[in-house]
Amino acid sequence: MLIDSPKKNKILVFHIGHLGDSLMILPAVLAIRRFFPDAEFSLYSGKELRARRVTARQVFENSGYFDRFVFFPKSKKISAFFQALALFMSIPRLKLMKFDTLVYLVPSNRSVQQIERDRKIFKLAGIHHFIGMDGFYQQADAPRHEADRLLARLAHDGVEIPAVGKAKFQLNLSEQEKRAADDWLVSQLQNEKNRLFVAFAPGSNMQSKRWGIANFSAIGKKLIEKYDIIPVIFGATEDADIGRLLIKSWKRGINAAGSLSVRQAAVALSRCSFFIGNDTGTMHLAAAMHVRCVAIFSARDEEEKWYPYGTGHIVFREHIACQGCMRDSCDHKTCLTRISPLRVFRRVEKEFQDILQSR
Repeated sequence: MLIDSPKKNKILVFHIGHLGDSLMILPAVLAIRRFFPDAEFSLYSGKELRARRVTARQVFENSGYFDRFVFFPKSKKISAFFQALALFMSIPRLKLMKFDTLVYLVPSNRSVQQIERDRKIFKLAGIHHFIGMDGFYQQADAPRHEADRLLARLAHDGVEIPAVGKAKFQLNLSEQEKRAADDWLVSQLQNEKNRLFVAFAPGSNMQSKRWGIANFSAIGKKLIEKYDIIPVIFGATEDADIGRLLIKSWKRGINAAGSLSVRQAAVALSRCSFFIGNDTGTMHLAAAMHVRCVAIFSARDEEEKWYPYGTGHIVFREHIACQGCMRDSCDHKTCLTRISPLRVFRRVEKEFQDILQSR
């Protein structure tokens, strides 16, 4: 539905997901703020119950993009019915806030039934202008990357967007966040200031995406032996134990997993020369900070959809018969076991030779 950009509008941005999903909506948030330059923006997103998953608020707080954050409870342990019920129960609260427009920035795997249910819920909340919802029905020629798909849905409703592959990821990190991250890094250093820092992200919320600790250990050892790098582990609090195991195997390294806020981690990632890790939100955070990524992908999802955004990245992904399975857990992980540490190391050497020899 095409609408003119008003001088003042109360806009609700509806978003589902955690770190990676939140970063994917960032270019769309930039586009919609340009379209409504004088509007008041609120972000409506899910918050996991009894989980330590990164929330959208942790990504966007202090960025200046949103005036208010509103949550609805969600959990993998709650049935689809109760998830929908949680949305319905939020109708009175949203209605009191008197939003004019809804910007629909949910992942592209949303079903037609879910989309139409959401439309009814937000209409009951008094919202009658929708942006990004009708574009879901134009998926046949949609871009391959998730961030560009979100933007294409906005374009369907008249919002000006960048060309495919040209989106910008601006986190608007503050000087205070930069200083806190740099102070923490300095506190972890001994005599390593002039060495090459390489980011590692060996964790993932999904077992089917994990390449394996032994593989990260092997490539880290090769990079340490030949190029004297200092590995820096990134990830959530639950990845800290993995980080300690890797650092023990390498006999050096810095463990940032769980020690920094999301936005501080973005700063620390930017201080690394490149990134090696699984298909995770941390990978997208590195790409958003223009850090070149070496990404190890399982074949569970569509190809290219969740690749690190931008140019200069290296992606390892195997084509196998069961690709597209969308499994969170896998007994054999053939798509990942076919990717050897030696193969990754050789590609890193070839592509990043200028970086590895510049210290």
